[in-house]
Amino acid sequence: MKEFLGPKNYKGEYFMNKYSYVNQNHTTNYIDPQNENGQSLLPFDTEDASVAPQQPVESENGEKGKENGNKSESNILESLDEGSSDGRFRRVKNPLQPFPANRNCFTNVQISKEIKKQIVNDIIENKLPSQNVALKYGLKIQRIEAIVKLDAIEQEWLKEDKITPELTKMSEHIQDF
Repeated sequence: MKEFLGPKNYKGEYFMNKYSYVNQNHTTNYIDPQNENGQSLLPFDTEDASVAPQQPVESENGEKGKENGNKSESNILESLDEGSSDGRFRRVKNPLQPFPANRNCFTNVQISKEIKKQIVNDIIENKLPSQNVALKYGLKIQRIEAIVKLDAIEQEWLKEDKITPELTKMSEHIQDF
């Protein structure tokens, strides 16, 4: 753990750990299996298509190209360097996948205001169970319930006139990201 965190400064902060600070370019700051030099820290595994090297394939017009046998989204591969002769390839980084080796772990996608209104309408006015609404929109039940609860809080704040112009401006700014 000490190797990952690095040394502490006099305030007790791990100033050398690049993952301890907020990323500055509006992207996720997840741990990536690539080190600073771009060399993969994980060995190539021919059984795992997400990190396996691609095989050059000759097309009908005689040009050599690269083709991957498994063309699913999680297995898209691209070359590290167009002129590299060592045949090393890396996965395209998916910004919604915090742990590249775990294909089942993704962060949630932002839901638009229209879909949120439809979800609240289905739950409150149409009296549909949250399980049915979750299946309809392909979301988890907990997320559906959170959307309904947050809408109830927003309606309560509107009645009590707690939503200030500053909150509205901040909300619009957050929606842009």
